[in-house]
Amino acid sequence: MKLFIHRLALGLVLCCLVTPTLAAKDSSSVVKVSAKAGKIDADGNQEIVLTVDVAKKWHVYANPVGNSTLKGAQTTVTVKSKVQSSKVKYPVGHLVKDEILGDYFTYEGKSTIKVKVQRNKGDTSPIDLVVFVQACDANQCLVGAKIKVSAK
Repeated sequence: MKLFIHRLALGLVLCCLVTPTLAAKDSSSVVKVSAKAGKIDADGNQEIVLTVDVAKKWHVYANPVGNSTLKGAQTTVTVKSKVQSSKVKYPVGHLVKDEILGDYFTYEGKSTIKVKVQRNKGDTSPIDLVVFVQACDANQCLVGAKIKVSAK
């Protein structure tokens, strides 16, 4: 019993030492997002290609994630610039079979998300977007991050 109490106390001390370090690290530390804008057509339509690059051994939750428990953690794209309309096309994620949590989909490595926008007439300014991701590995999940990118 005494050994158990010592191990428990050591575990609590280690937890207190490690937790602030993990809290300071968010998902943007292991996920990078880049944006490339295509040409604007005569009607103001433009396609933006986002590349989500997840570090090795990490994953982010796909959209749709396919599991209601994880819906708040799924990857989302928001167009922040003023446009007439926008439509996001997410790639199909990798199916993860999980007997405890239930099956869900993830993105690993590089994934491409396509965003179609219809610009206001004559607008050629950069399109600002925000990509929300939550990264996890086999042992931990990092705090979700809103990664801002601009497509020019």
